Amino acid sequence: MPMVNDTGKSRKKKHRRGVRPLADLIGATLDPICARRGFGSASLLSWWPDIVGPDYEEATFPESIHWPKRYDQRGADATTATLTVRVLPSHALFFQHELPQVLERINQFLGYQAIGRVRIVQGKISRPESEQRPQLRPLSDTESAELDARLTDISETDLQLSLKRLGAAILGGKKAG
Repeated sequence: MPMVNDTGKSRKKKHRRGVRPLADLIGATLDPICARRGFGSASLLSWWPDIVGPDYEEATFPESIHWPKRYDQRGADATTATLTVRVLPSHALFFQHELPQVLERINQFLGYQAIGRVRIVQGKISRPESEQRPQLRPLSDTESAELDARLTDISETDLQLSLKRLGAAILGGKKAG
């Protein structure tokens, strides 16, 4: 639908072409999931290792942010929320000791005094296991010879090696026969 500007002429909406960052594409998908846990966006989760530092990136995980529903709740402040962080039991005491610095870095990241309290929950941190590459079967002599024959016309050796690896991966992923 064409848009009308203040001069009365219609103009078409411009579409952005070219390469777009992955964060632009998946951000809209992740934000509703993060909002259910109280996070405004996925940015706090993705920057968590940088916020807490290398000592706690594997030992901690932000679970949720709880915003007060009413101002008259005991200890409630209209501007602060409670961040729940899961911490490995072996790191909990050390993390609690460094909590003022971590809280300051979180609020610096968010840009204002958003988090007033951090609730530490001790427990195991479940992270998705990295996916293993599937094992490729070795190519038969016939398949290898056929692949080499297809690549003889390519003079650039780097390109030829890359295409040979790609071809071997494709053929090795298929069942023999």
